[in-house]
Amino acid sequence: MWFFIGFAVGMIATSILFGAVISYKVNKGHWIPPDAKVSRPGNVPKHLAAFVGALLLTGLLALPSAVFAQTPIPIEIPTDVIFTEANNWIITFAPIAAIGIGISIAIAILGYIGKMIIGAFR
Repeated sequence: MWFFIGFAVGMIATSILFGAVISYKVNKGHWIPPDAKVSRPGNVPKHLAAFVGALLLTGLLALPSAVFAQTPIPIEIPTDVIFTEANNWIITFAPIAAIGIGISIAIAILGYIGKMIIGAFR
């Protein structure tokens, strides 16, 4: 019950604040070009009023699902199986990774030695 009241108060406060900011910006002419045709009082164009209305409607439709979908579901994570399988994978793939790392190190060393040899003949 308290969640419903808090959610409703937050939704109303957000809507009022959002509407106040939008109307301030619009009335100052920041978002409407001077030659735009305005069909709503207070220089609010149709698409802006529709957007605010859609925002409020989305909040009202999301409100019941947010209030009544509070059923806890127990989650059991088999950590012993996860760690056992991770250890098995490490045993399998560590030599493969070591081969790749060893080859890259060997290529880097050969490149360094090759540069030193070329530098000696210059």
